[in-house]
Amino acid sequence: VRGRWLFQVGVRVGYYTIEPSHDPTFLDHQAGEGLELNPASDYDNLAVSPSLAIQYELTDSTTLWTRYARGIRNPDLEDYVGYFDHLGMFQQIPNPNLKEETSDSYELGLKHAGDDLTVEVTGFFSSYEGFFEQRIVLQEGRTLYQTQNAGAVDIYGVEVGLEYLLRGLSQRLDGFSVGLKLNLSEGENKTDGGGVNSVDPWTGVAHIAYSDPGGRWGMRLTGTFRSRKDDPSTLYLESGLFIPPSSHVLDLSGYWRIRENLSLDFGVRNVTNQRYWIWPNADSVDHDFLENPELSVQPGANFYVALNLKL
Repeated sequence: VRGRWLFQVGVRVGYYTIEPSHDPTFLDHQAGEGLELNPASDYDNLAVSPSLAIQYELTDSTTLWTRYARGIRNPDLEDYVGYFDHLGMFQQIPNPNLKEETSDSYELGLKHAGDDLTVEVTGFFSSYEGFFEQRIVLQEGRTLYQTQNAGAVDIYGVEVGLEYLLRGLSQRLDGFSVGLKLNLSEGENKTDGGGVNSVDPWTGVAHIAYSDPGGRWGMRLTGTFRSRKDDPSTLYLESGLFIPPSSHVLDLSGYWRIRENLSLDFGVRNVTNQRYWIWPNADSVDHDFLENPELSVQPGANFYVALNLKL
């Protein structure tokens, strides 16, 4: 139907370069650690990334859309030529052989925005070649970390978001709302087998909230569930690194609009004082006979207050 279709086409052109200076002091420091590393050559890459998005309005409140995008990711300076020594416990070593990471990403989504109910569902699939992943390299009895091109990797999943204004049930509930967000994703290393460490385990976030119809004040209770990472990479499992258990956390937040240009935000995080970790910082805890997982545990019950002034 005329007027209900929307087509968007894009092309991104990028040029990226790294030109190492090969400082003698830096190279000598590496040699002092006994690492057989050669100076890195200059890196440069001219990349073209096309994209296409199509949207169709099924009704005035419901939209179906799809999107394709070609992605290019170049190695950063730290991974390409950087070196870091963590008090002799492990070294982060460079990889001057890194190549670009490429991806083809596909998305399909449906969004409904009604008077009382908003629902959005998005499915995604991304196929990577030369995927960047930090790996453990054992050399002469030492633990070395290095970013490498992991080969072919697929990442896929679904995201679901829902919010419902309870006035749809009764006008007595005007101002109350409930919501739910789910993020489920999986990663598969098609070259080496096993999972992908950079993919978070699935999470669910639910809330119940009240906002004064006049906009003067409001409160929100949010519950977050984080599942256990069941599919780390094979090397991660073999290295005995810490895998956080699943967790559930409650947060309470609120606001008070004192004046037109003055408001107060406040809240209590981790209301029930749960002991929990999040996956992205789990690998900062080394083998459990060297490090204590308590070093990366998240804060217990804590609060905040913020006064906002608009000038």
